Amino acid sequence: MSLNWVMMREGLREPIPLPQESVILSQDKTELTLVIPAESPAAAADASAPAQVARKWTESGHIWLTNQRLIFVSTLKPSRHASFDSLSVLLPSILATSFVQPYFSGNYLCLSILPSVEGGLTPGTKAEIRFTDRGIFEFVQLLERTREIAIRKRR
Repeated sequence: MSLNWVMMREGLREPIPLPQESVILSQDKTELTLVIPAESPAAAADASAPAQVARKWTESGHIWLTNQRLIFVSTLKPSRHASFDSLSVLLPSILATSFVQPYFSGNYLCLSILPSVEGGLTPGTKAEIRFTDRGIFEFVQLLERTREIAIRKRR
């Protein structure tokens, strides 16, 4: 939904919660791959618009699942430049989830994300979440249940 918009506590790489927001799960040793399409269909129809290149970024960091959003904060080291610092996705803005079980690597979760206006993402953005030290199946179930509740509350 929004790229690099997470407000963090002073001196810590932890997100500041929104009003009435509570953390359900916190997991470090997480890898997030963000695939941002080249351009939106409306921009592609405009020949005068400059051509954009599709972006695919991967960062390691920490993920939080709250009752309102999914937050990822990269493990940014001062000596290196991260491709992105944080990602904040409101749970109703997760359009679809897919639990992927490849033959030769670990399971991961693929999310289709509805971007917000001026959030740094384009329609068709996808995110892949991998846990490097444990399985992800329990997280997938918890995310699905929490997302359903958030969608019901929004209606």
